[in-house]
Amino acid sequence: MPRPFTVAIVTILSFSPLSLPAHALDHTAPAFDSVTLTGEAARLDDYRGKVVLIDFWATWCHPCARSLPKYEALQAKLGADQFVIITFCLDEDRENIESFAKMHELKLPVVHDKGGEVAGRYDPPSMPTAYLVDKQGQIRHVYKGYRNGDEKTVERDAKVLLAEGAVVKPEEKKPGAKENKDDKENKEEKEGKE
Repeated sequence: MPRPFTVAIVTILSFSPLSLPAHALDHTAPAFDSVTLTGEAARLDDYRGKVVLIDFWATWCHPCARSLPKYEALQAKLGADQFVIITFCLDEDRENIESFAKMHELKLPVVHDKGGEVAGRYDPPSMPTAYLVDKQGQIRHVYKGYRNGDEKTVERDAKVLLAEGAVVKPEEKKPGAKENKDDKENKEEKEGKE
C-alpha cells in the first residue's frame, strides 16, 4: 500500500506544469488538417500570422460548457482578423456534438475529433485544455481546465502575443529595412556561387 506522502507527491506533480506534454510550451504546434461541423476547412497552416487558441473539449464536461461561451465572447472582442479560436470536441457521437452546439448556440468552429487524432498530437491532460499559439506557430501557453474568470488570463496572454511583431518569412524583408553586414555577406556569397 502506498504511503500517504508518496500519494501526495504524485498528486501534486500530476497538476503541476511539469506534467504538461513534452511538446507543449515553446514548441511548434502540431499541424492539423480537419473539417468543421459546418464543412469548413480547419488547417493550422491557414492561420499562420495569427494568434490561435486551440481548445479541446467534450459535451459531458461541465467546465467546457462554461468556457465555450466565454471564448466565443473573447473571439468577438478581439476580432477574427488576427485572433482565431478553433475547437475540437472529442465525443464519439457527432449528433451529440451538433445537438450541444445548437443548444448552446455556438458560433466557434467545432471539429469532431472522432478517435482523438488531433488530440493525440497535443495530448491534452484534462478537459478542457486550450493551447495558445503565437503568430509563428509556437505553443506559448497551455490552459488546463477552466474556472470562471480564466478567460481573462487567456485574453491578457492573447493581447501580448497580438502585440508581438508580424511574421517575417526568412527571405522576406520589411519595406524600407536596411541590409546589415550579414545580409550583404550572404548575398555576395550566394551571387558568387551562381
